[in-house]
Amino acid sequence: MSYFPMFIELNGRRCLVVGGGGIALHKIRVLKEFGADVLVVSPTVLPEILELKGVSYRRKSFDRSDLAGQELVVAATDDAEQNRRISELCREKHIPVNAVDQIKDCSFIFPAYLKEGEVVAAFSSGGQSPATAQYLKEAMRQVLTPLLSETADRLGKIRPRVREEIGRQSDRKEVYRRILRRALESGEPPSEDEMARMIASYQKQDSSRVLSEQGNNRIKQSGDRMDVKSRELFEAAKRHIPGGVNSPVRAFQNAGRTPRFIVSGNGSRITDADGNEMIDYVCSWGAGIFGHAPKRVVEKVQAACGRGLTFGAPTEHEVVLAELIAESVPSMEVSRLVSSGTEAVMSAVRTARGYTGRDKIVKFQGCYHGHSDGLLVKAGSAALTTSVPDSAGVPWDYTRHTLIAQYNDKDSVEELFVSYPNEIAAVIVEPVAANMGVVLPEPGFLEFLREITKRSGALLIFDEVITGFRLARGGAQEYYGVTPDLTTLGKIVGGGMPIGAYGGRREIMEMVSPVGPVYQAGTLSGNPIAVTAGIETLTMLKEDPGIYQRLSDQTEKIKHAVTDAAGGQVCVNQIGSLLSVFFTSARVTDYKSAAASDTVRYADCFGYLLDHGIYTAPSQFEAMFVSDAHSQEDIACICRVFSEYFLEN
Repeated sequence: MSYFPMFIELNGRRCLVVGGGGIALHKIRVLKEFGADVLVVSPTVLPEILELKGVSYRRKSFDRSDLAGQELVVAATDDAEQNRRISELCREKHIPVNAVDQIKDCSFIFPAYLKEGEVVAAFSSGGQSPATAQYLKEAMRQVLTPLLSETADRLGKIRPRVREEIGRQSDRKEVYRRILRRALESGEPPSEDEMARMIASYQKQDSSRVLSEQGNNRIKQSGDRMDVKSRELFEAAKRHIPGGVNSPVRAFQNAGRTPRFIVSGNGSRITDADGNEMIDYVCSWGAGIFGHAPKRVVEKVQAACGRGLTFGAPTEHEVVLAELIAESVPSMEVSRLVSSGTEAVMSAVRTARGYTGRDKIVKFQGCYHGHSDGLLVKAGSAALTTSVPDSAGVPWDYTRHTLIAQYNDKDSVEELFVSYPNEIAAVIVEPVAANMGVVLPEPGFLEFLREITKRSGALLIFDEVITGFRLARGGAQEYYGVTPDLTTLGKIVGGGMPIGAYGGRREIMEMVSPVGPVYQAGTLSGNPIAVTAGIETLTMLKEDPGIYQRLSDQTEKIKHAVTDAAGGQVCVNQIGSLLSVFFTSARVTDYKSAAASDTVRYADCFGYLLDHGIYTAPSQFEAMFVSDAHSQEDIACICRVFSEYFLEN
């Protein structure tokens, strides 16, 4: 068997030891040393076990009821068959179990280890040769001494200062090595004054702080904050704008930082109010597939502005954009332009209800479809098929027609259609979920949604506000080969300007006014400036069929670099030019597994990247985007900074 080496927190954890002999005594002592709450079950025990403080004892034979509430089990009886039965029961209940000297019945093993203060070294031969592990342990005694432990404690205390005052990761590593060498050579840890001198010798020359080696020009005098102007603007904004921002994620609230107020963007770079230049992997939340201020788009927009900003009347450019959309996304035979993705989704849902004559909508936990009341809901605690408001101000009555299923869970969808026969108007889904971080559909999931909606007379709505023109010209529906009834678009379709669109088959879209009874309107719908930007962007995509493979190749480089550097600490989900780094070692396939990520660790990583000139999403549950403006050097830079972060953390 192959065991993965890891350290777990045992303090206060309930651990069961079955057996009362010498081996059980040894295991109990190990568990107690690391703070476990130990229960011993055995008809007889050694007197030494009874003398141990904080150990509970049941004088009885083991039965399955003893497993209740236990988080870890050691089977240490002298009966191999009983140990095997205990192991089987534990595996059924997903409780880690160690059957002493029965390697096939172990889901974990106890390594040989040395502990000196907070420094622990563990050795294992995978249960094959305990003598080998013991040999390594004895050899390590010459290295893991109280001196090394005390030095490690001092390094831990100065680590925040080193990270604050020394910018180059290679210099930080050298400081730590010098302190360790000094301790080992002198026989005592360096004093605080000695360590301060070592740190000072590696501070940046000329009191400058250079945060990127690729021309980021983020130079500030030592001791100055890098966000002074942004802080001033943020305080001013909070006096007149709720929370100081016009969309909540921009507040950096979950990251514990001050939001950067951006003054300009060009290509892959953005510059904030303090003059810090950063490589941007947010790209206006995916809208900037060609980066910031692409020349062709800007020139077309400038010319359009000279002809008038808005008319509230039809224009020829609306026709051109609708034709480009239909050519790129064939399922959108007929489409309607609106001013945002939220409007597009709200209108598509209304159209689906009007077309089917039904009221209920199925959405998936963790998928975001804008902030309209009927979709700003989450699963209730009573049952799968109930939902509750996900925001103050959303009436409970609005939620009764929105049903919640679990992403990638066919059974949860099937259950809703069984529970509400002939009542479901549509299933709406992000074909690639990108608002709980990037979560890919499992094989067959989208095909299943297509089949069950057809079978039940419901419509399938793909929310491609993010994936539209991002994964392919035809979006996720082209990428996966699954055709929905209705599609919503945003972001890229407007070339960075405020726009949205929804569309589908003619027979469905002719339900929309003025030809049908489903009302939808908008003063700025089809705004000529936004339409112009959209036309030029979609034309550029049409002219460059290789762009999607290039973007995917670039993004895969980031995925592989992070995966290699993190060493199992993270799950990296990537498709095309979309990517998320989840701080969890488990696979992320749905909202529950995404929500289990370590958001504190993510915030720390976000801050590290930001300090090194890399601008990413300030939330664990948002995507990173790669644009065609990102150069090989840009990709190499983010790969390097990620690698440095995991080396240091």
